[in-house]
Amino acid sequence: MPFALRLIPAAAAACLLASCGGGSGGSDPVVPPTATRGVAVDGYLVGSTVLCDSNANGVADPGELSVGTDAEGRFTFATGCSAAIVVLGGASADTGLPFTGMLQAPAGATVASPLTTLLVAGVSASQLLTALGLPAGTDLLNTDPALTNGGALVNADLLKKTLAVQQLAQKLSELFVGLSGGNATGTLQVVYREVIAAFATELAAGAVLSTGAMIDEAAVSRLVRAAVLRVQDATSIGAAVPAALDLLNADALAVVLAGGLAAQAQALIQAPDAGLTAATTAQQEDTRTTEFVIDNRAQLTAAPTDATAALGAELTDVIAGVEPPPPPTNYLALAGDAISLVNGASSQSFTMAQFQSTGISLAWPVAPKATLSVTLNEVGTYAVPADMKLSAAVSIVDTAVGGQGELQAYIDNVTVEKTANGLKITVPSTANALVYGVSADGKKRAVIDFANSVAGVTNTLTTAGSSNSIVFGEVVDYAINRIGQDFTGISALRGTYRVSVVITGLPLRQADGTPLPAVTVTVPTALDANGAVTASKAVAGPGLVGQITLTN
Repeated sequence: MPFALRLIPAAAAACLLASCGGGSGGSDPVVPPTATRGVAVDGYLVGSTVLCDSNANGVADPGELSVGTDAEGRFTFATGCSAAIVVLGGASADTGLPFTGMLQAPAGATVASPLTTLLVAGVSASQLLTALGLPAGTDLLNTDPALTNGGALVNADLLKKTLAVQQLAQKLSELFVGLSGGNATGTLQVVYREVIAAFATELAAGAVLSTGAMIDEAAVSRLVRAAVLRVQDATSIGAAVPAALDLLNADALAVVLAGGLAAQAQALIQAPDAGLTAATTAQQEDTRTTEFVIDNRAQLTAAPTDATAALGAELTDVIAGVEPPPPPTNYLALAGDAISLVNGASSQSFTMAQFQSTGISLAWPVAPKATLSVTLNEVGTYAVPADMKLSAAVSIVDTAVGGQGELQAYIDNVTVEKTANGLKITVPSTANALVYGVSADGKKRAVIDFANSVAGVTNTLTTAGSSNSIVFGEVVDYAINRIGQDFTGISALRGTYRVSVVITGLPLRQADGTPLPAVTVTVPTALDANGAVTASKAVAGPGLVGQITLTN
């Protein structure tokens, strides 16, 4: 196979988603840089982006280094990092669920976790250890909570309380963003940072969240109230989320949420070591707190009353009980979980289950007028916030023995607007769109920027149950022409490829409401003179992993 790049199909898919010092003076010895190593923990985070945040603003700025985490959550800055670090994206190696928060750790730390994030936000180590009932002197900045020895957890209590803090921050962030009608990862990350900052203030002021294996419900109430008030006043997250919270009373929300959130955190702290992953998965997947508050927000606009306390007791009973979460009522899905490729008079239909298991076949090269036909259904009614942004990524990997060809591509900052006709998707000039490709022999690598080529593209996908036709063949032809100067032999591609697709910013589920699998695609965005990756971008969210075979 001349150049088994997953580059072409991936570039096409990314485009498709867009359209829908000096010297030392002579004899002084050269001192190599000291590498900075560490581990990101919410469970070990895989495929996350770790930023050396030299100006401490939590955002990747030009010139700031970033690296990715490996399958054990570990990261290395080969040339060192003397600043605080920020961890974004990726997914938990234990649960497989995407990480939508923002971890931070001060300079010199070898661990980034929700607890080190609290330290960066202002609570002292001694205050935090007291608030969580952890042994005095525990080095939170350098003790790996998820470390195992012979399969057994070494720091089980530390890990469980780390996960409990993460659960509280994650569920409040999801709720606040959900109240605005959104779920964009970028918004969730900034809201999470504000929630953690509110927690730090309350814990520094003396709130004791845990003693032994117990969670204090009154302390949870304090944390909830502080988080509501802080996010209501936040200017860093746009207008939609604060505006949605401004309609509600902070004290009422604290009364309703305290018991339910405390029960979730309690379930993690008291979980047996062997069952911790299952318990964490169940609690992090549980959306009932958000759904309950949204369903009852009309009763949460004023100071709490006996009726508010009754609502809180109801939610606590639901969370602490054994009843399953209610089925989702507002989401988008492909009708029948199916898609069709239409080429003139012939039409090939396949389901997502086929794509994920046996895979699908596609004649190559694709005819210019070939189209993808999809029916996008809106189940229930959902709102799109004013600041909704979509990110998407594709990874395509040659599965042939010895094949080194690969491709990752992503596009972000795509605007999504809900109209009477469906979803209007626009690629602004601020969008980033990159393709990274590797030739079959691994000797040729390239990063290609195609943002200018798609800027201004607008498309509307109807969600009224009618079919959407997208000219897939022309998109593929565009991709081939765009990258032809970097790779040759593209039109001769044949064989089987593993394909991963992820989209964030849309409430996508399977047709029956079942969540899509959590998928992370990490796209190299910069290479050094030797072709080594120096920066990358991780996109995590609901997606699919399957196979595609290119045939004659």
